[in-house]
Amino acid sequence: MEAMNAFVYIAKDLRGVLHTDVTLSADHTMWRHRFGDDQESLQEPVYEALVFIERHSSIAAAYRRREELRKLGQEELAALAKKRNPTLKDLSRIWFSPRLACVRMDESPARQSASS
Repeated sequence: MEAMNAFVYIAKDLRGVLHTDVTLSADHTMWRHRFGDDQESLQEPVYEALVFIERHSSIAAAYRRREELRKLGQEELAALAKKRNPTLKDLSRIWFSPRLACVRMDESPARQSASS
């Protein structure tokens, strides 16, 4: 059986608050939190930047790590992120072109070509 990668991430919202969570698809998660793909996303924070990401070989390991990180305060999360990303630049910036920033998920080029 092939190992499944899971990711723990720290993302900064528009107010500068750091959030940590787990995902199996970091690019999709960042898209959803930035641009929204349905009404449910309105309840989620809007992320400005992915500042830290860490790969784990199982979802269980990723959830354990997330629980460790959630015990940290904002300053401690920032310090952890700055160890790998000193300027807290957006690590996901290369995943999205500026042109796509104004496109809703249901109007994305991938979905348009699939329906053509």
